[in-house]
Amino acid sequence: MTKPSFSRRTKLLAVAAVGSLWLIGSGVALYSLQVADQQLFDPRLLDANDAFEPQRVANDFSTLTQGSASTLLVPWDPDCSCTPAAEEHLLATAPLLRQHNADVVIVTKVEHVERAHAYAAILEKTGLSIKVATDDAHPTLIPSSPAAVLLSNINELVYFGPWSSGGSCVTGIGGFVESALLTLSEDVQPVVVNRAAVGCYCPWRPAVNIATSSAGYQSENNS
Repeated sequence: MTKPSFSRRTKLLAVAAVGSLWLIGSGVALYSLQVADQQLFDPRLLDANDAFEPQRVANDFSTLTQGSASTLLVPWDPDCSCTPAAEEHLLATAPLLRQHNADVVIVTKVEHVERAHAYAAILEKTGLSIKVATDDAHPTLIPSSPAAVLLSNINELVYFGPWSSGGSCVTGIGGFVESALLTLSEDVQPVVVNRAAVGCYCPWRPAVNIATSSAGYQSENNS
């Protein structure tokens, strides 16, 4: 067999070197994007006037539920770069949601309603009961997305927070939402409020001032 000429070997090495640099560059770019998107799930924690109340949150979100079933409310922003991983996470969670007869409500902004209905149609193929709702009644309830809010069949808060932490949503039985769903079969569900997670999240309403939002909680509570 004829050995490659020196020039050919040089070209092969050059191609291999370029390929390696491309892979390294892609990895660095992906890591940079993930780091850029990582933030505190609920920045209101940093506000001295923060007045988060789980039951008040449950009462407000319960206006979006479909009935007497347990409900997973999924704040959904198609423009967030972190959303695709959460969509995969939700699909992977479908069997567990069906097992517990839980409804799903896709909560979105008014400008995304049409896209949310298209997404809901995809989810319905998994056998889930899906509803689309907008956040206009309570726009400051959701700090970031992707997020999940789980209410029991008597509209008590079971979980509030992100799907996961870190650079992407990791599916699996040990996930935040999966763990909360497993408690639905218990007589008493613990309330898990996971606001301090750091991961790939996008602000839900960037224009909303955190202090104003927290003050809103306090003024309503004092009335």
